[in-house]
Amino acid sequence: MWELWIILLLLLFVFFFVALQPNYLPRLIDFFRGTTPPGPISFPIVGAIGVDKARPWKTFTKWGAIYGDIFSVFHGVEYVVILADVKAIRAVLNNPAIDGRPVNWAGRQMNNSLGVGFADGLWWTEQRRFLVNTLRGIMGLRSDNSPYGKYYPIAVQELLASFANTNGQPFLVRPIIEKAVITSLSSVVHEGQLTGEDPKVPALFEAFSTFFSASHNTNVINTIFPWMRKVPPFRSQFYRLKGAVDYMANCARFAIGEKRLHELAEGEKPMDIVDTFRREMDKSDHGVTFTEDQLVCLTAELLMAGSEDVTNIMIWVVLFTALYPEEQRKVQDLLDKVVGEREVSVEDRSALGLVDAFVHETMRFSNAVPYPLPRRALEETKYLDYKIPKGATIITNIWSIHFNEKIFDDPFEFRPQRFLDGEGNFVPSPNMLAFGTGRRSCPGMEYAKKDLFVLLASMLQRFKIELPEGEEKPDMHQTNDGVNLTPQSFKIRCTHR
Repeated sequence: MWELWIILLLLLFVFFFVALQPNYLPRLIDFFRGTTPPGPISFPIVGAIGVDKARPWKTFTKWGAIYGDIFSVFHGVEYVVILADVKAIRAVLNNPAIDGRPVNWAGRQMNNSLGVGFADGLWWTEQRRFLVNTLRGIMGLRSDNSPYGKYYPIAVQELLASFANTNGQPFLVRPIIEKAVITSLSSVVHEGQLTGEDPKVPALFEAFSTFFSASHNTNVINTIFPWMRKVPPFRSQFYRLKGAVDYMANCARFAIGEKRLHELAEGEKPMDIVDTFRREMDKSDHGVTFTEDQLVCLTAELLMAGSEDVTNIMIWVVLFTALYPEEQRKVQDLLDKVVGEREVSVEDRSALGLVDAFVHETMRFSNAVPYPLPRRALEETKYLDYKIPKGATIITNIWSIHFNEKIFDDPFEFRPQRFLDGEGNFVPSPNMLAFGTGRRSCPGMEYAKKDLFVLLASMLQRFKIELPEGEEKPDMHQTNDGVNLTPQSFKIRCTHR
């Protein structure tokens, strides 16, 4: 009789887990058949065991060495395919079947899949096309005679004035960088509706930070036990996330409302993303995605993603100028030779390859973006002989690329010259994937690179950056974790050159 009870309990146990995780049994069968990518054993509900919670990319790199350039695990109840090779990453991410975003991501749920970053299907296709064309046409990527060309000198002057006002005393760099970045970005999104001196800016960046950190924390719960987001203490994380999203949306609505006070005259050319979007809304044949809610979400998303990403990378840049003074001096010597005393211009980029090289080496060495936003398989597809099931989440392990000795010589050494040719010209590496790749690569990539170039070149032209005397060197391995990695708070000291 007791054997019957054991069998019954086992059947109930299996039924319970199949009900909670219906994708586990099919993937387990695929695993033993060898039709899906190999990987470590994953258990129902909890997924794979042994992942370094603080540095999961290091675990994934170790597994990649064992299982190959494409492998799979369960992360909670979510089936994840991990790519750890440039060829595999480019092949898979350029496949239209892999253009989706994970359904359970908290950030996606909070904005109802609007915007660009979390959208799918027609909505994403139409809005990305609009955004890329608008940035190319309005921003004038190769010209100073553009809205960006009008405002970036203001952003630079804000940065330089703030540095000068420290009078050689130690200071926290983040608030100063935030002000300069928001001034520059606002010129492109809604032509200067926000500047660094706006009292909303500190709260706005706090909302950005909350969004990224709370999204990172809640995605784990959302993936493993989605129902737990309604249960204390996890519920408070979702309330924090919702509060941040609501605040960003309200700021976007306010800026859009201010723009409406200055309607475009008939025939007047739009000079920013908001005006271009509104002009599109006025067309009788506009796409179905050009709605008021989409405009609010897109505006908030661009300010959040653009500001947080550029600010974060720029903070790493400042840290590395202080940690590597010899590399700082090389950039300054080049600036003295090429620019002299006049203001730095975007047009100087071709002659200042070392500046772009410093920025790219910072992005590689800091691992500031350990993973671009994950993808989701919209339908079943294949790579090599492996099936990637519909609904699978796809993660690219950028760390395994940027610190691969076969790709970058001495990868654990900070050396900007790796991105220069023999004549000192900047040579971008096809193995740099911080901005993603494929159809869903970052649409604001060129804006970010231009902004980082101008800010770094202008800063080092005028100031020497160093760590305060007696201060312990910041440990770059101690980071504030979230969607992006940011260095622990640190102070610098700047003096006029």
